[in-house]
Amino acid sequence: MPAKRRWDHERIDGEGKPVYIVGVLAHNSSTGTEMMAKAITATGHYHANTLEAPVYGYEIEPQQSVYRLDSVGKRIDQAREAKLHFIILWFGTSKNGHPNYTPEYIKTAPECYWVASGLDGAPGASLSPHCTATLERDCLAFAQLM
Repeated sequence: MPAKRRWDHERIDGEGKPVYIVGVLAHNSSTGTEMMAKAITATGHYHANTLEAPVYGYEIEPQQSVYRLDSVGKRIDQAREAKLHFIILWFGTSKNGHPNYTPEYIKTAPECYWVASGLDGAPGASLSPHCTATLERDCLAFAQLM
């Protein structure tokens, strides 16, 4: 008899049982303990079992190549205490094309981390998607997060 096919959308818990994910997305700027607590409370109101919350590039890399993951660990602990599955939403060097959550050292070095420009050559409000240096920094920070 052929093995049962496991579909991509199936999730399995720690005991091998399938999990039907019912989720809530926290506000984009909900990093602090108080905001996470509100998001967890909202998750309970919706009878959800999963919380998705953002993690920001500037938060985990406050200085170039200096990584701090303690705030991420706190979020994971809060979700575990509430018996929720937790999904990390990565806001590294770009979020909707805007560098709001980008580490400060990237924002202040446009000669290295290029800013996108319009057809008229004027700088835009985004980092260039064609800059290898920006991509490399985002990949390094994401790898640290993982």
